[in-house]
Amino acid sequence: MSAGPDLFSASVDVNRFAPLAERMRPRTPDEFIGQSHLLGPGRPLRQLIERKAIVSSLFWGPRAWARRRSRG
Repeated sequence: MSAGPDLFSASVDVNRFAPLAERMRPRTPDEFIGQSHLLGPGRPLRQLIERKAIVSSLFWGPRAWARRRSRG
């Protein structure tokens, strides 16, 4: 286990009455899990985020792909 602060420790600067989704939301690109081809160091989306140049965007992919894929 990690010795540092975690989501549930009192030392984390999070409103403990905030909804879980808000407490779990990534606050920096480093906190995202997966999508390293877009959010990894030097990658396109990460560069836009770091430059604060991102505009309204729509990302599209196969509908429920992971759910269908896991069935068989």
